[in-house]
Amino acid sequence: MKYTDKELTVLKYMYDESVSICGACDEHENMSYTNAQDISEHFGISMQAAGGLISSLDAKVAITDTMDSARRSHLNDYVINDYEYIAAMYAKGELTL
Repeated sequence: MKYTDKELTVLKYMYDESVSICGACDEHENMSYTNAQDISEHFGISMQAAGGLISSLDAKVAITDTMDSARRSHLNDYVINDYEYIAAMYAKGELTL
């Protein structure tokens, strides 16, 4: 899948969040719960810009809307689907922590 630099940065953020929480981001361990507010605050962008990134990644099926928030937020959380792509980029040295 082809991602823009901004989309890739968000996917990396989600992947890294899961790894920092549970030590992995794969089909068995995926704690990448992220919403528009998380992205807005982390990257210093507007909620509208964060929502646009989420919409784009959702359309590419790179993330999934959980239709809820595990953290009891009023915003839905999304989880990363394309963790294998991000893991492969780390393995090839194309991404770093």
